[in-house]
Amino acid sequence: MCDEFDKCKNDINYFISNYIPTERVDCRCHIASVLWKVIFSDDMLVGWIDSTNENVSRVMSIFLRYHDSLPKCMQIEILNIKQNEVTFSNGSSFNVEVQDFDVFLGYSISTIIVNNVGDYDEGVYDSIRESIFPVINSYDIGDIIVIR
Repeated sequence: MCDEFDKCKNDINYFISNYIPTERVDCRCHIASVLWKVIFSDDMLVGWIDSTNENVSRVMSIFLRYHDSLPKCMQIEILNIKQNEVTFSNGSSFNVEVQDFDVFLGYSISTIIVNNVGDYDEGVYDSIRESIFPVINSYDIGDIIVIR
């Protein structure tokens, strides 16, 4: 591992400022924070729920581009890439779905990001929250991040 690995692992702001070209007010900053979480933590399952298939494809494309642009010593081996999911050799994974929270039920999810909430069908966000909150809440470092 390179010296930068430890610096980045210990400081998300250092990681994003030095390795991810993004605006902090953009959802790309959240994508960068997901990448940081799955690279520098073992066995993290991070879910992203978005409003359209186009958004899901865009999020996954940005996520993979960020990963591939990192120095080799900071990249974690990708074991499997599916249309909406990336699994890493450290046991972490990132899964992006379209308004489908059922895919996360039964898993110990560390973080769920709900993007473009204003575009969802009426009542979808409340259903998501009611279904996943007990799972997130039981995880020591669980988060639900809502991006409007």
